[in-house]
Amino acid sequence: MFSVPVTLLCAVHLIYVSACGYNSCPRVKLDEINVHLVPHSHDDVGWVKTVDEYFDEDVNNILSTVVKALQENPRRRFIQVETAYFYKWWFLQDDGTKENVKRLLKSGQLEIVGGAWSMNDEAVTHYQSIIDQFTLGLKFLNETFGVCGLPRIGWQIDPFGHSSEMASIFKQMEYDALFLGRIHHEDRNERIRTKDMEFMWKDNSTGSSLFTSVLYDLYMAPNMIGHNLFCDSPIYASRKINVNLFKEHIEKVLKAYKTKNILIPIGGDFHYINANGCFENLDKLIRNMRGEKLINTKINVFYSTPSCYLKALHQGTNGNGFSTFSADFFPYADRNYSYWSGFYTSRPALKKLEREGNRLLQLQIFKQLHSLVPRSKYNHSNLDNLKRIMGVMQHHDAITGTETQYVADDYTAQLVKALDDNFKNINLLISIFQKNVSDIHYCPLKNVSICDFTSNNSRFTVTLYNPLAWTVSHYVYIPVNAKNFTVSHNNEMLPIQIRVNDKLFNESTENSIIFQAENIPPLGTKSFTIERKPGARILTPIVGRQSLHIGNEKTAVNLDKAGFVSSVVLRGIRVEMQQSILSYEGYVSPSFNHPSSGAYVFRPSELAKSFGKLMKLTVHKGELFDEINQVYNDWIKQSIRVYKDRDFVEFEWTVGPFPDDVGEEVISRFSTNLDTKKVFYTDVNGRGEIKRVTEKKKERISGNYYPVASRISLKDQSRDLKMTVYSDRPQGGASLISGQLELMLHRVTIDDDELGVGEPLREMNRNAGGLVTGRHILAMTSIHENYDDHIFNFPPVEWYSSVENLNFPQFSVLKRDFPKNVHLLSLEPWNEDSVLIRLEYNGKGSDTSVDLNDIFTFFKIKSFTETNLSGVKSLKRSYNFTWNGVHEESLKVENTLKVVLKPTQIRTFIAKVQYI
Repeated sequence: MFSVPVTLLCAVHLIYVSACGYNSCPRVKLDEINVHLVPHSHDDVGWVKTVDEYFDEDVNNILSTVVKALQENPRRRFIQVETAYFYKWWFLQDDGTKENVKRLLKSGQLEIVGGAWSMNDEAVTHYQSIIDQFTLGLKFLNETFGVCGLPRIGWQIDPFGHSSEMASIFKQMEYDALFLGRIHHEDRNERIRTKDMEFMWKDNSTGSSLFTSVLYDLYMAPNMIGHNLFCDSPIYASRKINVNLFKEHIEKVLKAYKTKNILIPIGGDFHYINANGCFENLDKLIRNMRGEKLINTKINVFYSTPSCYLKALHQGTNGNGFSTFSADFFPYADRNYSYWSGFYTSRPALKKLEREGNRLLQLQIFKQLHSLVPRSKYNHSNLDNLKRIMGVMQHHDAITGTETQYVADDYTAQLVKALDDNFKNINLLISIFQKNVSDIHYCPLKNVSICDFTSNNSRFTVTLYNPLAWTVSHYVYIPVNAKNFTVSHNNEMLPIQIRVNDKLFNESTENSIIFQAENIPPLGTKSFTIERKPGARILTPIVGRQSLHIGNEKTAVNLDKAGFVSSVVLRGIRVEMQQSILSYEGYVSPSFNHPSSGAYVFRPSELAKSFGKLMKLTVHKGELFDEINQVYNDWIKQSIRVYKDRDFVEFEWTVGPFPDDVGEEVISRFSTNLDTKKVFYTDVNGRGEIKRVTEKKKERISGNYYPVASRISLKDQSRDLKMTVYSDRPQGGASLISGQLELMLHRVTIDDDELGVGEPLREMNRNAGGLVTGRHILAMTSIHENYDDHIFNFPPVEWYSSVENLNFPQFSVLKRDFPKNVHLLSLEPWNEDSVLIRLEYNGKGSDTSVDLNDIFTFFKIKSFTETNLSGVKSLKRSYNFTWNGVHEESLKVENTLKVVLKPTQIRTFIAKVQYI
């Protein structure tokens, strides 16, 4: 043991830490062609195997052998992406291995890129879920490895198209660059021709830009170098032949980019199972390329990483000469006739389950209520597990529906169990407000009229929790098996209606109670007593001329004589509109070059066809709402509702179980007389909107389908009208002719599209063919009006209890409402006495502000630190690189409790709190 002067200790520490990141990069030779070899393994978090199977059979060995191989040669490098696997592997290692990993990270040999829990899809994911799964991964990396574990590079090399919102999220999390893999094959070819594979991706809402690079040949290693899954064959059968082939590949790549630096990924799906063999082959490749030239210029081949490539590229160009791009990369097609627009809708039941998980975890009851008590006073293990499962669900082969049925079943089982485990513990959370609470029940299948607790009890309480930061009112549907019920709040009777349910399943209840819960406080609860006794009026069918119309002067639906919608009235404005459910027949082909419809690919064989006359039509009118029930056939139904005090129309659709041996892709189509000139708009990951133009393409239908995470709109400039359809889950949408919208509800295929899944798409949930119930909301506004859709996306959570066990008091986490359009995007526990707070302003025009001083009921904010969007790093004031001569404005950080927000802005804070 020996002593070291304090000053020397500080110096050693600084050298030790500064070696990672850009400081660890090998020096490039400016007068040579620099070939950056980037070893990596693309490890899907579930696809044709489950997450656990992939880890046990592949990833565990990949990570273990990579760490050993890196230690054998300090020049070797490797990038790690998916934190879900790294987290699981880390806790299986002994202390010696953990120290070795930390040294590799600090030396730059091992570099984390991406760093989120999974490599998320960018088409059908919701921005809140994306942000949260990044926060989950980055928080673990930061707490475990410090600054050397935090990524600087986004690595989205396999998602099936790329969104502008994803680029914006990376920028707001202070990433320096983004690398992409899959863009439309025609776009890729044109960018290669014009040397435009690298560009500045501009966020139109903020004006900031992110350097973005498209990989030349996806993420796979070039064929000629002999790199395979197990790296079990020599890299050269003939040195001369393979060196020449590799030089030819370098020349092709060099022609597509603007500098003498090129990045060549060396990897593939679950590569490096035998990491030492892989690296020995690459060592030999690097040795054999020494002294080689291309067009009289030496070739310098070496191990590198994306961040080292970025540094060298910037050094060689001073960051100048790159074009600006502000659109997105949808839809994706890898070849002619192969548009990957089917996955926007594939597995609608799984997509809805993910949205429900997001509703309960990210924005609602679990995170918000957990924030009201110190971490030490409550076991957060179930909440943490649900976060991890939701992180997995964002993976580009999970929520997309592009996994096998076997893996989809595993995703479903994991998420359902995580939700159940959290609800079992909800009693402890509720005891914050009411002592000795028990007997809490949640009904996840309420949308298909299944709830054992409410159907088997004649007297109970329903409590609604409002996750939004302002007071809301909400219509409540409760499944019951009798017809005579009353609803009361504080002994005051409420108007109700009884609806006779369709028996979708054997367990479905006969009826539903419907009532309006008014003035539910922000982040608060309101309870109602349900009791079986005479008092409710059952809706009875209306016949005659009255049956062709429901609603009132401000909101109405009119039918034609056949029972289909012929026009609607919204906010007193009449619009000619036909709405009906139709179906495309999926194309079946034995040829890879003319693919069939499958989990990824949507390829209809003909135009959408009608189902003909309705089998049954009934119309009901009541005190709270009117309803039309349409039966198309034995497996398609639709209910259309107009509420007395709402300015929208609700369409509830039910599709399935499908007949055997059919390939059907079912849509809901809205045809209007609006003049839209083949232009329409979709949301971007549930946020903002992007203009879409219907174009002439080889695949006119599937090539004009776009992802709809939450809404799709038409605008008629001449009438100042905007018609929007909101969806309760991700779907594919299009406007194939002017004034028309369509959303795909459900799809099954006869064949596989030969993209790796290896089986036809046929979602199996409770019934073969996958019966699914969902809803659309149709609303009308002026073009520039900001319609508040949060109540659609994040309605109150309901739970039930026996009246004797719970006389639940009304409470609110907030002492006052937030300003309109200021959304409390996140309130979640962080560390022992701190919480993470995210605020979002959805308004337009001028700035707004919210004062967080003395606004929370259960804690006071003692100190307040603004972070970047991830919550992991304090907001910094400068950027690592300057591009195209643009010096982006330094961020002004003011840690004050009166928070000013610009339109569309999200601000994130870590608040030290004192619990009351």
